[in-house]
Amino acid sequence: MRATDFRQARLQLGLTQAQLAEQLKTTRRSIIRYEDGTRRIHGMAELLLSTFGTAQVVLAGIVAAGEPIEPIAQMERVDVPKSMVGRGETFALRVKGQSMRDEGILPGDVVVVQKQQTARNGQTVIALVNGEATIKT
Repeated sequence: MRATDFRQARLQLGLTQAQLAEQLKTTRRSIIRYEDGTRRIHGMAELLLSTFGTAQVVLAGIVAAGEPIEPIAQMERVDVPKSMVGRGETFALRVKGQSMRDEGILPGDVVVVQKQQTARNGQTVIALVNGEATIKT
């Protein structure tokens, strides 16, 4: 990342040099040096800076936490942290039901989903069963 890109990213996030320094657990002086090009921007600062901000994803509908329900389509957009948006098809669903409470997923929560064909054991997934959607671990 070039110094000018680093500064531009900070400005787009609406952060002062001091605020960014606090977020990156560094000093304001380090941020100044990154921005004027006198200090090399290390990978961690670049990575952390790239995760700030939000991205919009489609809120595609409602998913059941419990008995599967027929997917209820909605097509609004929601802002989510950029760090939640992966490669490929990413979308959000609103949770209806109580069965995922122990996993910290409550009724009305919005879950961000990365579409994929396989899942690892223990991974939380959205599954289509006979055309009905449910969220399970």
